[in-house]
Amino acid sequence: MSSYLTTVPMNFVELSDSMARLLTAVNSVTYLICTCCAVGLIERMGRRGLMMLSTVGQFWAFLIIMILLRYAELNSLQMWNKGAAVATATNWITNFVIVEITPIGIENIGWKFWIVWTVFNAAFLPVIYFFCPETANRTLEDIDAYYRSNPSLTVIKDPDAISVKRPLKYIEHEDHEMKKIGEIRTKKADGLMVEHVE
Repeated sequence: MSSYLTTVPMNFVELSDSMARLLTAVNSVTYLICTCCAVGLIERMGRRGLMMLSTVGQFWAFLIIMILLRYAELNSLQMWNKGAAVATATNWITNFVIVEITPIGIENIGWKFWIVWTVFNAAFLPVIYFFCPETANRTLEDIDAYYRSNPSLTVIKDPDAISVKRPLKYIEHEDHEMKKIGEIRTKKADGLMVEHVE
């Protein structure tokens, strides 16, 4: 949507070039402000909660845009790297598709084109709610342990999967591992001292 924010107001809402550019600038500033706010909220509210909140927000935004356009009578650990690569590729591919289809959709079906985004956002809310585990306040090892435990496909029945706080089982496991490391270091240090004395 941001890619065409300057052209949509000019071509379909008949705003002046300077007003369209001003709206685009305001939109970019809101991205900055909302991103800064989200950074501070991620660990407190959790990514899952923020994704649901932003999906609801986007749903309502697209719904409002669709309604306004309609009634304004406008005419128109091993897998982390691979996972990040797939996520980045998916992001670029979907952005490419959106940039390619948006002007065609707006030109051909006008306000009805916003139905597509409204429906997609509405469809993702239950997907996030039922299938996305919380990753806030988790280490990469916690996430790895979660998926190694063969979890259920849906996360809502697992309080550890949806809790914003770090689950106790991960804290206890980390403490246990740290004690083991400490014991190994102590034994090595004792062994070195014995060798030195001999």
